[in-house]
Amino acid sequence: MKHRNNSLQLGNSSYNLIQLIIEKRAISILLRVVFAGCSLTLNVAGAHQAKIDFSQVWSFTPSPEKSCESVAETYSRLSSRVHYEPVQRQFRYLIGNKWITESCSDGQNLTWPERIISPDMGSMFQLHYPFFKVKVPVKMVNFDPARVRVYNLLAAVYGENEDQVEVHLQKVNFLNQEIRFNGQAGAAAALDAVGKELMQKISKDPELERFLAVWIQRKINLKDYTFKWRNIAGTNRLSVHSYGVAIDLYDSDKPGPTYWAWDYAKQKVKEAQRQGRKLTFAEVMKNLKEENVKDYTPQDMVKVPWSLVEIFERHGFVWGGKWFHFDAMHFEYRPEFMDQSRGFEKL
Repeated sequence: MKHRNNSLQLGNSSYNLIQLIIEKRAISILLRVVFAGCSLTLNVAGAHQAKIDFSQVWSFTPSPEKSCESVAETYSRLSSRVHYEPVQRQFRYLIGNKWITESCSDGQNLTWPERIISPDMGSMFQLHYPFFKVKVPVKMVNFDPARVRVYNLLAAVYGENEDQVEVHLQKVNFLNQEIRFNGQAGAAAALDAVGKELMQKISKDPELERFLAVWIQRKINLKDYTFKWRNIAGTNRLSVHSYGVAIDLYDSDKPGPTYWAWDYAKQKVKEAQRQGRKLTFAEVMKNLKEENVKDYTPQDMVKVPWSLVEIFERHGFVWGGKWFHFDAMHFEYRPEFMDQSRGFEKL
């Protein structure tokens, strides 16, 4: 399909309309941009059935002040343990009984691995999470919005160690199962709202009902996929599951890889077979380090109903399926992104 390429520059206008014309279907998609204080470059490679293809799409240069103010505004409503001092451009986190100070820098001088391993606040908003349908798997290298996490922020809001997080866990009835989720900052209440909306939706959405059946029928125990104090596999960084604010809807029987590393390993095994070499999936995974992977392009990903994604997003969650390093089973409570990124809306 032939597409028209568009390159658009937006300044500080609060409400600018972008009209994307897809030539083959003559469909117009209107997006509202309300990122005051942000400079946006959008290179539109095309879209299909109202799904934007991120293979060549966008880069943001957000104002650090606006990003930090957005985070401060979100968590000042949700927690008394996070403060922002705009004159000094500093965050103050109450971790345990001690206030920790962290500057609000813009993340511009950090490499991508540095933004993942030891990010500053500005790094979180180098890419804004898209609260609309996108073409998946995403093929724009390192397009991982909301995958960057500031751990001092998480520790202050949700607990600095396993025992503290445990204290904050609340029981939530989700998909006919009782699980535990962090009650701080509205996380448990948000998951409860997601669960109620999903149960109401399934009677009218056969695709969603089929997808969720294994959990509703308790064939897979969700307790194994929510709170667990652990590191991200292959790293020394804590998983956000450690804070009790993420849930994985993982079903190994569903076709297609749910995690980018599994897709990469599968590609490497096939490549070795074509070359007459012996290489196993386990061998690739054992030696895999994300920062050393330079030749990866996502090829396949499990299909997840968009209605499921949209319901989670409506209540402040982000979906790992919208990342280049995709984690399609993963839903993570990140209310600061809902506040910051809701400006990109389909009319």
